[in-house]
Amino acid sequence: MGDAQKEMELKNLIACLTVCVLSGAAIADPGFTDKDGDGVDDSIDNCYLYNPDQADCNENDIGDVCDIADGTSYNCDAKQGNTVPDECQPDCD
Repeated sequence: MGDAQKEMELKNLIACLTVCVLSGAAIADPGFTDKDGDGVDDSIDNCYLYNPDQADCNENDIGDVCDIADGTSYNCDAKQGNTVPDECQPDCD
């Protein structure tokens, strides 16, 4: 595993832990809204689609799931179950 992949995995872990903490606190808040059901309050959610890990590999403040769905990023190996946009991968296979 290369350094870039380790760094991306660490960022995703931090994002996931942040989501866990924020969603746990937000659940007690009667103003909590989560239209996509991913456990992240809409006011801080980076995507209108389900993405509980809030992954944003290209750091454009839009979740990877939405980048791909909206066509602003591509995913040539989505059929293999990959959810990381092409620009954040060293190769496309």
